Amino acid sequence: MKKSCVCVFSLLILFLSFTIEAKNLDDWLNVQEKISLSKIQENISPEDAKPGVVIASPSTQKPDYYYHWVRDAALAMDVFNYTSASKDLLLEFATFSRQNQIDSGFLGLGEPKYYVHGRPYDLPWGRPQNDGPALRALTLIRFANTLLEQGDTETVRKHLYVGAFPATKVIKVDLEFTGNYWSQPCFDLWEERWGHHFYTRMVQRRALLEGSRLAEKLDDPEAATWYFKEASKIEKDLLRFQSIDKEVLLPTLNGENGNDFRETKLDTSILLAVLHSYNFQDRFYSASNEWILSTTSQLEAAFEKTYPINDRAVPGILIGRYPEDEYYGGNPWFLTTLAMAEIYYRAILEFIQDEKIEITALNQKFFNRLIQRYGDQTKLKIGETFTFQEDKFHEILNLMRWKADNFLRVIQLYTKPSGAMSEQISKQDGRQISANDLTWSYAAFLTAKWLREEVLAYF
Repeated sequence: MKKSCVCVFSLLILFLSFTIEAKNLDDWLNVQEKISLSKIQENISPEDAKPGVVIASPSTQKPDYYYHWVRDAALAMDVFNYTSASKDLLLEFATFSRQNQIDSGFLGLGEPKYYVHGRPYDLPWGRPQNDGPALRALTLIRFANTLLEQGDTETVRKHLYVGAFPATKVIKVDLEFTGNYWSQPCFDLWEERWGHHFYTRMVQRRALLEGSRLAEKLDDPEAATWYFKEASKIEKDLLRFQSIDKEVLLPTLNGENGNDFRETKLDTSILLAVLHSYNFQDRFYSASNEWILSTTSQLEAAFEKTYPINDRAVPGILIGRYPEDEYYGGNPWFLTTLAMAEIYYRAILEFIQDEKIEITALNQKFFNRLIQRYGDQTKLKIGETFTFQEDKFHEILNLMRWKADNFLRVIQLYTKPSGAMSEQISKQDGRQISANDLTWSYAAFLTAKWLREEVLAYF
């Protein structure tokens, strides 16, 4: 009885403090939303670039990110699928992307980046990177679906997709490439490792599934069938990334010379794979999946120990790419910390949809780590199930929401007063380092902020 009272009292204090702090967080989120949208727009079609170019960052030295990366550009432009007045921006992006396909470099559509005047980067680099075409297809498929819903089939057929073969429109070109080359090794999204990558496979699968649906709408049935079959093959292949021993999803298989220099086998690309290939109706490796939760828990535990800055008595912890990272000294990133928040928000929405939480051998550590962090020393047992009608179900969801908000609070702490976000945050003192005004950082903030709004509608 005493233990129960202490737990209830601790939760009461927690939720009272949440109420006090929430207003400050909400105010900052609303201001930062406007700044982030503005910052992304500033990085689109700069004066010395072709229309439709999305620079990764205005930084031109140490590091030089003044290029159009296929991956980063697709993720940034996808933001405008969820805003008004986006048609012209997305059409310019589609036009520039089609020219990239025509002028692609050493290894075709796997060419990862382009100069702002449109020519493919021609110096040594990690190529090919086969996630880019899939991500670009996903962004433009969403755009095409919006146009179709508005009755604007003409624009779709003129600029985005027709069933002619060989392919001549940007979406179909990317889908044909993805369907034909998904099984090939390439470099990962961090541009460091050669092999077969969970992230790349996940976004390729989603692109082909969405492409199959679009092909059906646009009277291209043979392509629709083929895209779906290839997506099904990828789904089976993705099961190989499960590590029974580590209880995580592996980021890469069959690395260069069969080696993997990352001892922990942990990588936030797993979380990004979930977020960038997400569909609420498709629960394949979704945020609440036991493998994803186990990987999430281990990532958090590892980064708590990796960065000295996480020893500070502040809400939330900063998250990096992977614990062994050495790029720029190996620091937390804005976009990976924001991804952690978004994973929590997505998992909350899925548990609400399911109206239950089941404790399994894989996710047990995630939930016990969550509740014990906030004062509840009860250990949840494998096989326990908490339903929507039970207080424990809502207690867990509230703690998950609190945890997710704390990732946003720590981002708030290290964002400049101007709203500027770079690529990285110093693991020693919290200074922003590496490329300034990273487009992907702002895009990651917006998707996390918007998803939080969906979650709050249930509380």
